[in-house]
Order: sequence, then C-alpha cells, then structure tokens
Amino acid sequence: MIVTNVLFAKNVFAAAPVTGETGGIQVSDLPNPLGVTSIEGLIGRITRVLVIVAIPVATLMIIVGAFQILSAGGDPKKFETGKKTIIYSIVGIAILFLADLFVTLVKELLGAQ
Repeated sequence: MIVTNVLFAKNVFAAAPVTGETGGIQVSDLPNPLGVTSIEGLIGRITRVLVIVAIPVATLMIIVGAFQILSAGGDPKKFETGKKTIIYSIVGIAILFLADLFVTLVKELLGAQ
C-alpha cells in the first residue's frame, strides 16, 4: 500500500495565499454558514436544534416504555424497566425545555446583557 501511494501519488500544491496581496481570498469574503455572530446566538441555535431532535426521540422512548410495560406479562422487573424508560424520557425533555430558562437565569445573576 505504501509503495502504491508513493508511485501513484499526485503532486500537491499549496493553496492560494490568504492575504489580499496576490489576489487571494480574504477571510471577510467567506460566508457565515450558520448566520450567527455571537456565542449567545450559537447557543440559541444549538438549543433549537436539540429541541427539534429531542421531541421525536422522547416520544419514541415513551412509546418504547409503554410497550415494555404492556409486554411485561406480570414480570415486575420488566414493568419497572418500562416505567423507568418513560420517567427518564419525560425528565430528559423537561431538562431540555428548562435549559433556556437556566441560561437566562445565569445571565441575569452575572449581570450580562
């Protein structure tokens, strides 16, 4: 494999300079793919994405927990497993919804704008 890489390797050339002296790309010319300009905006965007992903996952886990309870067949261990699955998914989604409130609380305590 090493011999093949050495024999058939392509030439690698350096990229255009980043400075504007020779017509290179300026950093200010690069587009911002996320559209955020602050850490607060980035955290807000991440929180929104997590909520969008977590709601269907939590719903699915509640359904899985209900199926575990229904298929327990009188076995208390399986019933408890299903019950814990439902409780943990509800607690997880509650924590996710309270995350924004927590960030706001910390910002007010620290005196941030």
